[in-house]
Amino acid sequence: MTEDDSHRAWSRFWESASGYWRGPATWRVWLLCACLVVVVVMQLYVQFRFNYWNRDFFDALESRDSFRLKREALLLIPLCCVSVALAVASVWGRMTVQRNWRQWLSKKVIEYWLDNDRYARLAAVQSEQQIPE
Repeated sequence: MTEDDSHRAWSRFWESASGYWRGPATWRVWLLCACLVVVVVMQLYVQFRFNYWNRDFFDALESRDSFRLKREALLLIPLCCVSVALAVASVWGRMTVQRNWRQWLSKKVIEYWLDNDRYARLAAVQSEQQIPE
């Protein structure tokens, strides 16, 4: 594949795929993507807090401070809960975008295939290629 073919293929892909990101109902896609960015930033913050928690927990162990140790142990519970909730939200958001993308793409391909009886015109093409059905 030459560079020109690669550029043409990329342009053709972008021309078709960009329809998913434009149009009247795409505000939901953009909102979901923005929410995913917020989830990722929050996951980074929780990991940052885990690092500080780790330092404070082991400092409390080293100093044998039972009050600080208990406080750090109790802080671990919400940190873990938030971390799990953010991981679930991240997976759900990514899978939702993927499902919506596949649904949109399937609809567009089927509409293209049925438009102007393209599927029927394949039977008239004289070549050695097999008809997809």
